[in-house]
Amino acid sequence: MTLRRTPERARAWQQRSAKPLKRGQELKRTGQNLAGATRGLARRSPEKEAFERELDAITPALIVRAGERCELRIPGVCQVPTRRPGGWTLGLFNRHHRKRRTQGAGNRLATLILCCGSGTEGCHGWVHAHPTASYARGWLVRGDQDPARVPWKAAS
Repeated sequence: MTLRRTPERARAWQQRSAKPLKRGQELKRTGQNLAGATRGLARRSPEKEAFERELDAITPALIVRAGERCELRIPGVCQVPTRRPGGWTLGLFNRHHRKRRTQGAGNRLATLILCCGSGTEGCHGWVHAHPTASYARGWLVRGDQDPARVPWKAAS
């Protein structure tokens, strides 16, 4: 006999498998499931927190290097003006890791590119949608390569 997955069963399973929280532990929302029910809160690992703090610390240097604009500037794809009135906001841009984080990429300037869009749209989306061309241009780097030794340049 196969049991059908229903929102009620999913919630019951989640409540049984939830681990107790520790005092002062940070939580983040994990989104919604297909039925629209909130999945609840998940713990963020200390490694992820440290990675994000390191990335936030290096972002100002990345912005200065980029001249406050998308570094890739792929013609017909780039969606962002060079600067908005009132200054630069990170919401317009995304920090792209040339070497994937799963391959051991750190948060160094040689590893990062400031580009428009997200991982699915804009220049950042184009890089991930066209990996062969991106590897050829140095926008993506293979796991056995050092990003500091692989040159890259803007499309335009």
